[in-house]
Amino acid sequence: MVQHYTDTVNKTPLYFVIGKERSGTTLLQVMLNTHPNIVAPPESCFIMLLYLKYGSKVSWSEKDVNAFCNDLFKEDIFRDYWGIDKDKLCSDLIQVRDALNYSLLCKIVFSHFAKENKNVSVYIDKNPIYYYFINDLKKIFPDAKFIHIVRDYRANIVSQRKVSATFFNIADMAYRWLKVHQLIEKAKSKMPEQWITIKYESLVTDAKQVMQELCIFLNVPFNENIVEAHNTKLFPSFYENINKDAFKKFHSSVFQPVNSSFIDDWKKTMTKKEQLVAGNNYR
Repeated sequence: MVQHYTDTVNKTPLYFVIGKERSGTTLLQVMLNTHPNIVAPPESCFIMLLYLKYGSKVSWSEKDVNAFCNDLFKEDIFRDYWGIDKDKLCSDLIQVRDALNYSLLCKIVFSHFAKENKNVSVYIDKNPIYYYFINDLKKIFPDAKFIHIVRDYRANIVSQRKVSATFFNIADMAYRWLKVHQLIEKAKSKMPEQWITIKYESLVTDAKQVMQELCIFLNVPFNENIVEAHNTKLFPSFYENINKDAFKKFHSSVFQPVNSSFIDDWKKTMTKKEQLVAGNNYR
């Protein structure tokens, strides 16, 4: 039973959603999570946060497993949004500790998020800041695929301004957008077959076509749920936190059906001068 479990989890691929913050990464994540064969939990940095401490470990004792679980649950988003039973996770990891490596360990964490009625074909880890760690992720998961979501730089700036407590000037924000995508494009050029690029604007105007292409890339059958039902089948922790101001500011839009209402916000909220400054720093 233990061998079958570890073999099944080990063979299940873990893929990544990457993009500049405020580019629709959360929307894409919650859409994917409604698919009956995909597990795409809320954003968490635990893979990279714990990589330096545990990534090279080849022999796992019960003490090591307990230490990992304690460190894992120190991460606020994981602890508060994944809804995983710490004792159950730790117990299961101890049972399979002789087979553990860091890749399998991370996948087992994802398997604990999966609903029992899901026949899981792929795990999806969404985190915008993974653009800093693409090489590390490839080292941990050599067969990983990457979903790159891109949003118009002007729309991205406007969205960033809405939620940021710190004022960034337009030139700085446009330059940040440019440098992030340069990092991603550099990595993409080295392994293009492991990447797919999605435009946010296409996702919200022609969701079915985009998601059909993405399902082919992920090697899962297309399912209408990922287009039609994401906002009614969100994570329980999202519903629990919807009335909290900080959460609402960042994620209120995912409770709505997919729509294109934010595409042209920048035309109404950016002055001509701001558009010119952004364009000069975007090139």
